[in-house]
Amino acid sequence: MEVAVLSQIVAFVLGTVAGVVGCWVFWRALLAVRPKVKFAELAAFCETSKCLGVKVANLGRHQVTDIEARMAVADRTQEGRIITRIVGKLNAPTLLAFEPLAKLNEPWLLPTVFVFVAINGEEMVRCLGDQLQGGGDRRLLFTLSMRDGLSGTKIVKRAIFSSEQVRSGWYDHALFFQIIPDMIYEPSIETNYVTII
Repeated sequence: MEVAVLSQIVAFVLGTVAGVVGCWVFWRALLAVRPKVKFAELAAFCETSKCLGVKVANLGRHQVTDIEARMAVADRTQEGRIITRIVGKLNAPTLLAFEPLAKLNEPWLLPTVFVFVAINGEEMVRCLGDQLQGGGDRRLLFTLSMRDGLSGTKIVKRAIFSSEQVRSGWYDHALFFQIIPDMIYEPSIETNYVTII
Protein backbone atom coordinates (compact mmCIF):
# COMPACT_ATOMS: atom_id res chain seq x y z
CA MET A 1 0.00 0.00 0.00
CA GLU A 2 2.76 2.43 0.97
CA VAL A 3 4.67 1.58 -2.21
CA ALA A 4 1.60 2.37 -4.35
CA VAL A 5 1.11 5.78 -2.66
CA LEU A 6 4.81 6.56 -2.94
CA SER A 7 4.86 5.64 -6.64
CA GLN A 8 1.83 7.88 -7.27
CA ILE A 9 3.53 10.80 -5.51
CA VAL A 10 6.72 10.28 -7.50
CA ALA A 11 4.72 10.04 -10.76
CA PHE A 12 2.83 13.24 -9.91
CA VAL A 13 6.04 15.15 -9.11
CA LEU A 14 7.82 13.92 -12.25
CA GLY A 15 4.76 14.73 -14.40
CA THR A 16 4.57 18.24 -12.98
CA VAL A 17 8.27 18.87 -13.52
CA ALA A 18 8.05 17.53 -17.09
CA GLY A 19 5.06 19.80 -17.76
CA VAL A 20 6.85 22.89 -16.45
CA VAL A 21 10.02 22.07 -18.41
CA GLY A 22 7.95 21.43 -21.57
CA CYS A 23 6.16 24.78 -21.21
CA TRP A 24 9.47 26.58 -20.68
CA VAL A 25 11.02 24.93 -23.79
CA PHE A 26 7.94 25.84 -25.87
CA TRP A 27 8.09 29.46 -24.62
CA ARG A 28 11.80 29.70 -25.51
CA ALA A 29 11.07 28.27 -28.97
CA LEU A 30 8.41 30.94 -29.55
CA LEU A 31 10.91 33.65 -28.59
CA ALA A 32 13.39 32.23 -31.10
CA VAL A 33 10.92 32.39 -34.00
CA ARG A 34 9.46 35.84 -33.34
CA PRO A 35 9.85 38.38 -36.15
CA LYS A 36 13.32 39.91 -36.55
CA VAL A 37 12.56 43.31 -38.00
CA LYS A 38 15.02 46.22 -38.05
CA PHE A 39 14.01 49.89 -38.07
CA ALA A 40 16.19 52.69 -39.40
CA GLU A 41 17.82 54.72 -36.63
CA LEU A 42 16.98 57.96 -38.46
CA ALA A 43 13.77 59.09 -40.15
CA ALA A 44 14.08 60.63 -43.63
CA PHE A 45 12.35 63.80 -44.85
CA CYS A 46 12.33 64.55 -48.58
CA GLU A 47 12.11 68.32 -49.01
CA THR A 48 11.03 67.94 -52.66
CA SER A 49 8.01 65.66 -52.12
CA LYS A 50 7.46 66.79 -48.49
CA CYS A 51 7.21 63.15 -47.38
CA LEU A 52 8.50 61.65 -44.13
CA GLY A 53 9.66 58.04 -44.09
CA VAL A 54 10.88 55.25 -41.83
CA LYS A 55 12.69 52.29 -43.40
CA VAL A 56 12.02 48.75 -42.15
CA ALA A 57 13.66 45.42 -43.09
CA ASN A 58 12.91 41.78 -42.26
CA LEU A 59 16.25 40.28 -41.19
CA GLY A 60 14.73 36.97 -40.08
CA ARG A 61 14.44 33.57 -41.76
CA HIS A 62 10.64 33.58 -41.90
CA GLN A 63 8.03 35.68 -43.60
CA VAL A 64 6.52 38.44 -41.44
CA THR A 65 2.77 38.80 -41.98
CA ASP A 66 -0.23 40.95 -40.96
CA ILE A 67 1.79 44.17 -40.82
CA GLU A 68 0.13 47.32 -39.52
CA ALA A 69 1.97 50.63 -39.20
CA ARG A 70 1.19 53.86 -37.33
CA MET A 71 3.14 57.12 -37.30
CA ALA A 72 2.41 60.17 -35.15
CA VAL A 73 3.98 63.20 -33.52
CA ALA A 74 3.19 63.06 -29.81
CA ASP A 75 3.94 64.98 -26.62
CA ARG A 76 4.80 63.54 -23.23
CA THR A 77 3.76 65.92 -20.47
CA GLN A 78 5.62 66.35 -17.20
CA GLU A 79 2.87 64.27 -15.58
CA GLY A 80 3.65 61.40 -17.97
CA ARG A 81 0.59 61.66 -20.23
CA ILE A 82 1.06 60.99 -23.97
CA ILE A 83 -0.88 63.38 -26.22
CA THR A 84 -1.00 62.77 -29.98
CA ARG A 85 -0.51 65.99 -31.98
CA ILE A 86 -0.47 64.83 -35.61
CA VAL A 87 -1.22 61.40 -37.06
CA GLY A 88 0.77 60.44 -40.14
CA LYS A 89 -1.21 59.80 -43.33
CA LEU A 90 0.69 56.70 -44.39
CA ASN A 91 0.87 55.59 -47.99
CA ALA A 92 0.60 51.96 -46.88
CA PRO A 93 -0.65 51.57 -43.29
CA THR A 94 -1.00 47.81 -43.81
CA LEU A 95 1.07 45.29 -45.76
CA LEU A 96 0.36 41.65 -46.43
CA ALA A 97 3.89 40.44 -45.66
CA PHE A 98 7.67 40.94 -45.70
CA GLU A 99 9.73 38.19 -47.32
CA PRO A 100 12.71 36.79 -45.34
CA LEU A 101 16.21 38.18 -45.89
CA ALA A 102 17.25 35.19 -48.04
CA LYS A 103 14.75 36.30 -50.72
CA LEU A 104 15.93 39.93 -50.89
CA ASN A 105 17.13 39.76 -54.50
CA GLU A 106 14.43 37.51 -55.94
CA PRO A 107 12.22 39.41 -58.41
CA TRP A 108 8.43 39.59 -58.16
CA LEU A 109 8.24 38.54 -54.53
CA LEU A 110 6.86 40.52 -51.64
CA PRO A 111 9.28 43.13 -50.26
CA THR A 112 11.98 42.38 -47.72
CA VAL A 113 12.68 46.09 -47.23
CA PHE A 114 10.00 48.79 -47.18
CA VAL A 115 9.81 52.50 -46.44
CA PHE A 116 6.61 53.56 -44.70
CA VAL A 117 5.87 57.11 -45.84
CA ALA A 118 3.68 59.84 -44.35
CA ILE A 119 2.44 62.08 -47.16
CA ASN A 120 1.79 64.86 -44.60
CA GLY A 121 5.48 64.80 -43.63
CA GLU A 122 6.02 68.56 -43.85
CA GLU A 123 3.31 69.19 -41.24
CA MET A 124 4.73 66.48 -38.98
CA VAL A 125 8.33 67.75 -39.24
CA ARG A 126 7.21 71.32 -38.52
CA CYS A 127 5.26 70.17 -35.44
CA LEU A 128 8.18 68.03 -34.27
CA GLY A 129 10.50 71.05 -34.43
CA ASP A 130 8.14 73.43 -32.57
CA GLN A 131 9.03 74.34 -29.01
CA LEU A 132 6.84 72.54 -26.49
CA GLN A 133 5.25 74.75 -23.87
CA GLY A 134 5.27 73.62 -20.24
CA GLY A 135 8.48 71.59 -20.19
CA GLY A 136 7.30 68.34 -21.83
CA ASP A 137 8.93 66.26 -24.54
CA ARG A 138 7.91 65.85 -28.23
CA ARG A 139 8.79 62.86 -30.40
CA LEU A 140 7.94 61.13 -33.67
CA LEU A 141 6.53 57.68 -32.87
CA PHE A 142 6.54 54.84 -35.41
CA THR A 143 4.76 51.66 -34.33
CA LEU A 144 4.63 48.37 -36.22
CA SER A 145 2.41 45.40 -35.36
CA MET A 146 3.30 42.08 -37.07
CA ARG A 147 3.21 38.27 -36.92
CA ASP A 148 5.84 35.64 -37.59
CA GLY A 149 4.70 33.70 -40.65
CA LEU A 150 5.75 30.31 -39.21
CA SER A 151 4.68 30.40 -35.57
CA GLY A 152 2.01 33.11 -35.66
CA THR A 153 3.75 34.91 -32.78
CA LYS A 154 2.62 38.54 -32.76
CA ILE A 155 4.80 41.42 -31.61
CA VAL A 156 4.48 45.19 -31.55
CA LYS A 157 7.65 47.23 -31.95
CA ARG A 158 8.13 51.00 -31.69
CA ALA A 159 10.80 53.41 -32.89
CA ILE A 160 11.02 56.86 -31.29
CA PHE A 161 12.69 59.78 -33.09
CA SER A 162 13.60 63.22 -31.78
CA SER A 163 13.70 66.21 -34.14
CA GLU A 164 17.50 65.71 -34.42
CA GLN A 165 16.91 62.16 -35.70
CA VAL A 166 14.96 63.36 -38.75
CA ARG A 167 17.36 64.05 -41.65
CA SER A 168 16.80 65.69 -45.02
CA GLY A 169 17.21 63.40 -48.03
CA TRP A 170 16.12 59.81 -48.54
CA TYR A 171 17.26 56.27 -47.82
CA ASP A 172 19.86 54.46 -49.85
CA HIS A 173 18.76 51.25 -51.63
CA ALA A 174 18.17 47.72 -50.31
CA LEU A 175 19.57 47.03 -46.81
CA PHE A 176 21.46 50.33 -46.58
CA PHE A 177 19.85 52.47 -43.89
CA GLN A 178 21.89 55.65 -44.32
CA ILE A 179 20.16 58.78 -45.64
CA ILE A 180 21.61 60.39 -48.76
CA PRO A 181 21.05 64.18 -48.60
CA ASP A 182 20.47 64.75 -52.34
CA MET A 183 18.29 61.66 -52.92
CA ILE A 184 14.65 62.40 -53.74
CA TYR A 185 11.62 60.26 -52.91
CA GLU A 186 9.01 60.12 -55.67
CA PRO A 187 5.66 58.58 -54.72
CA SER A 188 3.83 56.61 -57.37
CA ILE A 189 1.22 58.84 -59.01
CA GLU A 190 -1.17 55.95 -59.72
CA THR A 191 -1.32 54.28 -56.31
CA ASN A 192 0.47 56.73 -54.00
CA TYR A 193 2.49 53.74 -52.76
CA VAL A 194 6.16 53.98 -51.95
CA THR A 195 8.66 52.45 -54.34
CA ILE A 196 9.71 49.05 -53.01
CA ILE A 197 13.50 48.85 -52.83
